Amino acid sequence: MATGERFGLSAALTLPVTAKGAVDLGRLAGHARWCLGTGCASVTAFGTTGEGASLGMSAREQVLGALIGAGLDPRRAIVGGVAASSMHNAILQTRLLMDADCRAVLLTPPFYFKGVTDDGLFAWFARVFEKLGPQARDVLLYNIPTVTAVPLSVELVGRL
Repeated sequence: MATGERFGLSAALTLPVTAKGAVDLGRLAGHARWCLGTGCASVTAFGTTGEGASLGMSAREQVLGALIGAGLDPRRAIVGGVAASSMHNAILQTRLLMDADCRAVLLTPPFYFKGVTDDGLFAWFARVFEKLGPQARDVLLYNIPTVTAVPLSVELVGRL
């Protein structure tokens, strides 16, 4: 990462699947290497292309393993999205990315309940960070209300 560069361009990966519905890990790794080779600073797995809320932990582990196994330096090149309604799943997904030493985590608000107050969202995020403990680092709040229907206010982001 160049001096002064905060993030750069991160390509949101769309997961290729086989005819049987399994993630095509070889094609995914090849596409990620191509993205990095053409100027992207990182690739984002489990983002808003749909995988963030639809892949279980086993598939997430396989995807990260394939990317790292293909030679991607997770600390430099892999950003991971976390989209979970439950705090437990958000913590598990974030820990997986942190344990793999990924560059950053994109963390959405919980998206099942609508009309949640800033105080409620603050409590949820604060508890996630508390449970992660010192492992929490490089967490980017992922404000995508068109997908989650739970916006993050400027005031909330400032508090967090």
